[in-house]
Amino acid sequence: MSEQICLFDTGPTTPPTPDIPPTLTPGPVPDLAQYDVILVNLSGGKDSQVALAVTMEAAVRAGVAHRVVCVHADLGEMEWAGTAFLARVHAVANGVTRFEVVRREIPDGNGTRHETLLQYAQRRRMWPSSKARWCTSDLKRGPIHRLYTRIVAEIDPVRIGRAVRLLNVMGMRAAESPARLKLAPYRHDAAASNGRRHVDTWLPIHAMSTEEVWERIYASDIPYSDVYDSTPGARDRQGMSRLSCIFCVLSSRRDLVLAARREPELADRYVRVEQEIGHDFRYREPMSAIREEAQRQTAAAHARDLLAELDLEPVG
Repeated sequence: MSEQICLFDTGPTTPPTPDIPPTLTPGPVPDLAQYDVILVNLSGGKDSQVALAVTMEAAVRAGVAHRVVCVHADLGEMEWAGTAFLARVHAVANGVTRFEVVRREIPDGNGTRHETLLQYAQRRRMWPSSKARWCTSDLKRGPIHRLYTRIVAEIDPVRIGRAVRLLNVMGMRAAESPARLKLAPYRHDAAASNGRRHVDTWLPIHAMSTEEVWERIYASDIPYSDVYDSTPGARDRQGMSRLSCIFCVLSSRRDLVLAARREPELADRYVRVEQEIGHDFRYREPMSAIREEAQRQTAAAHARDLLAELDLEPVG
């Protein structure tokens, strides 16, 4: 095939960029009054707790606090006990009147049933990973998108004569990871939008540091999850560094070992599934090794406690 020769010097060219649909309102921060629904995702963790508080402050200023809805993606026994209840407490304490709980449902006979991450991994015969985060897409984002559909049907685009405008609010922060640093704090979500709904995403605490988040929490009278502390009420932040699944593939090894110490029976179940499917929980870091380290640390802690009770000094 012959190469076509350009007869005219047109100068350097810039590759065309794909058209990116605009957010509903211009600027780096949304005008909340332009949205029909402001949906705040609540995990029960520190970041979503503060993201909700910041969002409600903005909604009150805009006169649209009544449009705020909170949603918690329930992970069942894969999340820390009491997490869904705490998320509801956060919603009520901030004056939100509508709180939704969604979960992954799969067909079961003539109905459906809740499928946990552990059951899903067992059925797929593999664990999620940083490059294949189907845990987020299938257990959180998918069920929340179905809530979008239900809310849109309630408002009815035909009745109002246009697509329903929905602002999805999350507590992601730039300081959490290089990937989250690159996120635009206010952006259009083309994948979640369609002819019946226009969806934008807002990260109201994207620029906050971890310390700023904790300062907001300590300054409020609203409780936070005790998994962050060494013991409930200690307020020392010597527990888990983040709150998600008890055993999250994105967690630090320290958090995974601590989780296995706090939830040894669940760790045993993860090990059994790991052995059954023949796939390590993380690349070159099986749950069996995490459990072994947790058991070693627990035994050492018990020995120290026993020595303290007997008023003896450790040997060596």
